[in-house]
Amino acid sequence: MNKKLSWPSPARLRWQSARLVEKTGRWPLAALLLPLLLAGYWLAWLAPQNAQQQRALHEMQQQLKEPLPVIAESDEPALQTALSVTEYQQVKMLFTLFAHYHLRVEGSSYHFPAASDGEEKSLKLSVPLYGSWTSLAQALQEISRVLPVSVERLDAKRSQANVSQLSITLQLSLRRGKA
Repeated sequence: MNKKLSWPSPARLRWQSARLVEKTGRWPLAALLLPLLLAGYWLAWLAPQNAQQQRALHEMQQQLKEPLPVIAESDEPALQTALSVTEYQQVKMLFTLFAHYHLRVEGSSYHFPAASDGEEKSLKLSVPLYGSWTSLAQALQEISRVLPVSVERLDAKRSQANVSQLSITLQLSLRRGKA
């Protein structure tokens, strides 16, 4: 009763697989293998990508928690008094994401519109950018997932039809909470 365990020979594996195909048929086996292939695809491709995105999101959230220095004296005084530290961090994160997705910021302007009772306060940003449509779409997807931002208006134009770089004007609204 003392039997040694060893790997089956290739001939025996071929025989067993041919016997299994004969008993069940090719289509039921193919249908059985499809979920296994999909699970393998998820493990090999999608799970590492998901983990990478989770790490990036965690890193961005950690950056938002870090206190940043107060706005310099040379900045607009009205903006200094109205912009909280959290909003300043969020605006800084916004421009960091633009840079991460290779979008060149060509300036920006901010203002706080008057909010009526029961309406959310918001910071309106107008940001001229230069970059590709793909980069803009990826950046907006990331921004909408991480920051409380809504896109108010988006204008994009090319200098020539065969140029992939766009001149973009993006107007965003950063929500601040109830008035």
